[in-house]
Amino acid sequence: MIDLIKDAVFIVGSSSVFRHMLAQLKSDAGSSWETTEAALFVMHAVAKSLVPSVSDVVPQVVESILTMRENEHVAVKQTSIR
Repeated sequence: MIDLIKDAVFIVGSSSVFRHMLAQLKSDAGSSWETTEAALFVMHAVAKSLVPSVSDVVPQVVESILTMRENEHVAVKQTSIR
């Protein structure tokens, strides 16, 4: 799955994918843990492709992870740590 995501990132751009996944995280505040974990998984696959000087999204993602609920599913927590 990661290889497929990397291929898509090559076409679309890593910053664009990261922004879209952040929007997905913010809009899915009350949704299932699977959706949240999937967005974080995609971010994990894309993170190495980000250009640090261009990305303004990373601080927002870190803030979102740090303000996660205590009772969040363990899979979401594990993927967040990655």
